[in-house]
Amino acid sequence: MEQSIVTLKKSQDDIKLYFRLKKTTQMRKLMDSYCDRNALDFYLMVFLFNGRRIYPHQTPYELDLEDEDEIDAVLYQQWTERININVKGQTDVL
Repeated sequence: MEQSIVTLKKSQDDIKLYFRLKKTTQMRKLMDSYCDRNALDFYLMVFLFNGRRIYPHQTPYELDLEDEDEIDAVLYQQWTERININVKGQTDVL
């Protein structure tokens, strides 16, 4: 079975880890391995490919991952933080 080499990057530290996965292996295997290596709770992490969230049941084939593609590992809290922007219209324009 064909395999992909996936680069997983820890966003806040810019640390890169390399994983070899079969194209049909669920991403949960990579996610669990990453969390175990870094003593992190799986449920506190979000994994992203090209800015889109990766779900544990997805496979490299479904995500169209190629060798050396990068996946970002981000703490869930950092991923969900939002910036609020208030837009106000002008009144009494001359």
